[in-house]
Amino acid sequence: MNTAQVKMFETIAILVVFFFLLIFGVSFYTLMQKSSFEKETEKNVQLKSIIIAQKIAYLPEGECAITGIQLDNCFDLHKAKAMQSLFQQDPERQLDYFPIFEYSTIRIHKIYPGQQEDVTLYNVTGNRTRKIPTFYPLVLYNATKHSYDFGVLEVDVYGI
Repeated sequence: MNTAQVKMFETIAILVVFFFLLIFGVSFYTLMQKSSFEKETEKNVQLKSIIIAQKIAYLPEGECAITGIQLDNCFDLHKAKAMQSLFQQDPERQLDYFPIFEYSTIRIHKIYPGQQEDVTLYNVTGNRTRKIPTFYPLVLYNATKHSYDFGVLEVDVYGI
């Protein structure tokens, strides 16, 4: 072998190592970007879940207004049941609320006192399975008994 062949072999070996390191670096950078993107997406879905929980908590359709005074963190249980039965009779009505609640499931769970109850206010999943739940404590007003119960608003926002 002469020196020209040795130098050409060295050059080819250096190029192979260089391209191997380049490919490794690009693949590592891509994996890091993907991980960062997934974390950012998760954070945005959690933020959206909190925003939707706040919107439903102050929605006029469920507010507790006693003699014109609105109570904070209070939901009228009878209005919630009426909303549930309205959506059960006509599921297309939920689409009116889609710009506000998007792909989510909204439930109210009566916890205390007495028997536990669940009321589903809104349920549009869009065949999505990945969900992020948010729980929001509420006071549930029962107008027939003029009593207040403790409940939890559960908002499941469905991500991509």
